[in-house]
Amino acid sequence: MNPDVFLFENLKCLANSFPGISFKYEYEKSFKEHIIEVSPLEMYDNNEDYGNAEYALINEFVKLFPTDTIAFVGEESLIKIKSPTHIINSKLEISSWLNEINFNNFTIPIKEIMITENTNYNLAA
Repeated sequence: MNPDVFLFENLKCLANSFPGISFKYEYEKSFKEHIIEVSPLEMYDNNEDYGNAEYALINEFVKLFPTDTIAFVGEESLIKIKSPTHIINSKLEISSWLNEINFNNFTIPIKEIMITENTNYNLAA
């Protein structure tokens, strides 16, 4: 298993365990660093159960991938994610910037959008 797959699968599990949490993921090739932004900030700063789960994930990651680094940051961190490759939230709505559309926290996979000529968008009274 490579580091990206390991993190993606484990972040999905974390998201499922902590309602309201969201992760943005980016890999910085030049430093071999995996950056994960956690929001909301309260979850990152004040939730002891989340902190323990994050700590366990970091320890397992370091054991499996000793040449890579990992950083969990909050929304207010000086380290910013510029081009996230994945967004994972507690509803397990997982998006990749390359193949999904994001409408303010509501994601729809492009491959699932169907447009038909006979669709009636009028609301019933």
